[in-house]
Amino acid sequence: MTILKNQQAGFSLVEVLVALLILSFGLLGLAGLQITGLQQNQGALHRTRATQLATSLIDCMRAGSAASYVLALADAPPAPLFPAATMPERNLIGWMADIAATLPGGDASVDVNGGLVTVTIEWTGDRQGTTYELEVVSQL
Repeated sequence: MTILKNQQAGFSLVEVLVALLILSFGLLGLAGLQITGLQQNQGALHRTRATQLATSLIDCMRAGSAASYVLALADAPPAPLFPAATMPERNLIGWMADIAATLPGGDASVDVNGGLVTVTIEWTGDRQGTTYELEVVSQL
């Protein structure tokens, strides 16, 4: 009986390289998935913050005079705060400052039509400069 001495033991270099190639493609896919998840999470944060800002202004309007809260889109916020400023002016100054601080390129408009108020908030949400808009309509 003859014994063959050419039996393979271990891995060849080609098998190791193929395994590394497959592993590297998997890790690249995982990194891409992580980046996409982070971008989507940032977008969700901006939408949530815009919704919170819009509803907080509507709540302030319910507590006071809605007509004095009307802003046109891209208008400057009311004059700087001074002791004679009205409560709506103070609220709008703080509200516009919150928009500028939390939403990139944030801008807003408020429209009151009878008892119906429309708050529109715009912001730039990604690196391509895409403009997003949130519009909240509520009955006062």
